[in-house]
Order: sequence, then structure tokens, then C-alpha cells
Amino acid sequence: PHLRASKAAVAVSSVAVAVAATHTFSADAFRRSRSVRRHNFESSPTRATAVFGLAAGFALDDRGVYGVSIPNNVGQSGDTGIYYSSSNYHGTIPTEIGLLTDVTDFSLGFNSFNGTVPTQLGMLSMVTYLFMSDAFDTTFEGAANRPIPTELGQMTNTEIFDFSYNAMTGTIPTELGKLDEMTATFSVSSNTDMSGTMPTELGNLVKFTSSMDFSYNNHSGTLPTELGRLSNFSSFFFCALNPLTGTIPTQLGEWTG
Repeated sequence: PHLRASKAAVAVSSVAVAVAATHTFSADAFRRSRSVRRHNFESSPTRATAVFGLAAGFALDDRGVYGVSIPNNVGQSGDTGIYYSSSNYHGTIPTEIGLLTDVTDFSLGFNSFNGTVPTQLGMLSMVTYLFMSDAFDTTFEGAANRPIPTELGQMTNTEIFDFSYNAMTGTIPTELGKLDEMTATFSVSSNTDMSGTMPTELGNLVKFTSSMDFSYNNHSGTLPTELGRLSNFSSFFFCALNPLTGTIPTQLGEWTG
């Protein structure tokens, strides 16, 4: 039953891929969807606490400090959790975050940062939970050049990786295939200027079990046959609204988790 469900999910997404050739996801619809996601998150402190744990760290989620920049001395913290989500932070993300080498949970989602993702983020090799969904102001003019840094491939302990809704550009770095401890949630969805093919190296994430999302981007080419190596994969594979070509790889039938 799980296998049939997985195949059904892939099939539904593939139908949406075909529709993408004639359908444009409007900017207004994109903004509305972001607004709803942010509202749902902010209106449920209990849910947010459960998601982020709020362990020892900067507990500025939910009802945090609004409309300010993260201080440059953030790199002097000895905490193991950075929880700056849903606080309406703006400005750039300090490069000093690269000094937070003991951090295991890193959450900057649901903010209004501008600029790019610091390459120094890749120095946080102990991070298992990386939540950056909707962290950036997608209307900022600098968003025209906001790639996912290849250095993030050094974060080899990462189990959860979310960069959705950020107006990211460029391609998915092949280096992310080194994150072989990842188990659930790999999302780069709703970055409509992210293009290129899906890296074959993602087939190295052999511990992955569920929730892989490439939808609402501009990926081309075919689905990598190497994804069939994710034999523990059980549910939620999304690739809707991409100009993909070809057929669904038969290797995805190996998803027997």
C-alpha cells in the first residue's frame, strides 16, 4: 500500500508538471500562499514550540523582537539552538554565524532578510535541523542573485533541510548530495527562479524517508533515476509545476519504505 501511495503521489505531481507548460503561478497567488503560511505559523505558538523545541538558545520565535537586525555578535553565543523564526528580522544575515560551531538547531524561517545566504553557514557542521523557509524578503531587488551556497554541502549532520519560499536562484548544488544523514524533509519548493536539472547526487541520501519537495520551481530535464536508491522512501514526493520532460523513472518503484 505504501508503494502504491508513493507512486500515486509521483503520478499526481507529474500531471501537474504537464499542466505547468500552460499554467503560470501568479505573483499574487504566490504572495497569498506565503501570507497564509506565515499567519498559520504565527497564530499557533503551541505548534511553533513543538516544531522548534525552544531548547537552550535564543528563544525569539513566535512573539520575538520585530523589525530589527540580528546583531553581529551573535557569533559569540555558546548556545546549541538558534531560534530566530517568525520575528520579522530584516537586513542581512551576519557572516559571524559561521562561528556558531556548537549549534545543532538553526531556524531563521518566516522573516524578511535581504541579501544572500552567507557561505559561512556551511561551517555549522553540527547542525541537524536547518529551517530557512520564507526567511527572505522576496521583493528585495537583491533577490535576483540568491543561490543556495555550495558550502552547505559541508553540513553533513543535517537531517532536515528547508529553503522553501525564498526566491532562491541558480541550481540545486550537487554538493547537497553529501548530506547523507538526512532523513526527512528536503524542500527547495516555491523558488520560481531556481532552475536547472535535479542533481543525480541526491540519490546518495539513502537514509531519506519522506517529504522531498521541488514544486513551483523552474527545474528542467528528467527526474534522476538515481532517486531510486532511496529505498526507505515512503511518502510525499512533490515536483509539480516544473517544466520537466521524459517519463517517471521505473527505479522509483524501489521505494518500498
